Formats: sequence, C-alpha cells, structure tokens
Amino acid sequence: MKRLFGMLLVLVFAAGLATACGGDEKAKGPVYPACAGNADCSSHGEYCLNGACAECAKAAHCKGACLTCNGGKCEGKKACCSGPADCPEGTKCIVKPGKKEGTCGNL
Repeated sequence: MKRLFGMLLVLVFAAGLATACGGDEKAKGPVYPACAGNADCSSHGEYCLNGACAECAKAAHCKGACLTCNGGKCEGKKACCSGPADCPEGTKCIVKPGKKEGTCGNL
C-alpha cells in the first residue's frame, strides 16, 4: 500500500510539474505580471520585485525629487520638498547646496 501511495504521489508531482512548465518549448518566460528578472518587465517600463512586475524595485527607479520606492510603488517622501509649491502656505522649501531635496520650514 505504501509503495502504491508513493508511486501515486510521484505521478501527481510529475503531472503538476508538466502543467506548471506548460510543456510549450516556445514559451519565453513568465507571463506578465510574473517575472524572473527585470527583462521580463522592461516592455512595460517596470522592474521585477519579488517575482512580480512593479513600478519600482528600489528608490533609484523613481524619477523626480522627493520620491522613494515603497512596496513596488513610487511614493512621495514625508516632509520633503524640491520647490516652494511643495510646501504649505507660510513655509518655504529649504534645500541644502548641492541637493535636489529639502524640507519645508518657517519663513
């Protein structure tokens, strides 16, 4: 009985593996949004993060000042500014020389 169960288990595993692989030799990789690397996401302008295409995988992928990558999405950094329009009324954007980002402070 154990031997029969073992053989059945092997057959089920093999069938599952064949299904997962698709058996199609022409397949070129994972189907979007799944990915194995950035090349799988590049046609969508995205990056591979934990096996799925995402807007970003690291902060450098987010274009513009005051943006960082958070869970695959580019989001604004808290208390960050790059110009006067980024700050509430009555404050100004204080940017240190040589930097693109600063913080809002009192006038």
